[in-house]
Amino acid sequence: MEKKPLATNTSVLSVMEKLKLETKANHTQTEQVSNMKRLFATDYSLAEYQQHLEKMYGYLTGVESALQQALDDELRTVMQARSRRAWLKQDLVNFGLTDEQISALPVCSAPAYINSLPHSLGAYYVLEGSSLGGQVICKHLSQHFGEAVTDKLHFYQGHGEQTRGHWQQFAELINTRFPDASQPEAAEMVNAAQLTFDSIADWLKTSSV
Repeated sequence: MEKKPLATNTSVLSVMEKLKLETKANHTQTEQVSNMKRLFATDYSLAEYQQHLEKMYGYLTGVESALQQALDDELRTVMQARSRRAWLKQDLVNFGLTDEQISALPVCSAPAYINSLPHSLGAYYVLEGSSLGGQVICKHLSQHFGEAVTDKLHFYQGHGEQTRGHWQQFAELINTRFPDASQPEAAEMVNAAQLTFDSIADWLKTSSV
């Protein structure tokens, strides 16, 4: 008799495990967007990289304030300290952009689906998780461009060797606040994380700034 695969029992997963499992497809689709894939192209140019950073700045500028408004005071302080937007701006300044030019960059609309603490944390799951992939991107671009990009990697370098530790702290925060992956708030976080992956992909697909 043929054995049937066991069904995945998400009730025994932590919320972080549930997020990883149920956003995998959205994560993969976002990585396949041309703007992201080009980061590893052999003919990738500094001009393209600058445009990519401009797009990321526009995205974070549009979403971070909405995310922080949905947090309580304690979490707002924590997540404000983790923002990488200032590093992103520094990279753009090092590309030669003025404050006026940076302020004039197109900004992504604030996501309408962020209207609760779980929604905000679900979106932050995506933004915080991107710092892990950022380490790979940083290493590759450093090798690809050499000294020409040394002062333009603040965003992807992030916390450097401490990045994984910061990610683990975020995971502990999520699992402590929401210890039961079967509670409704966990589903809200998953939905927001899926929508955030999709919104990043959609924003990066728009015409270059």
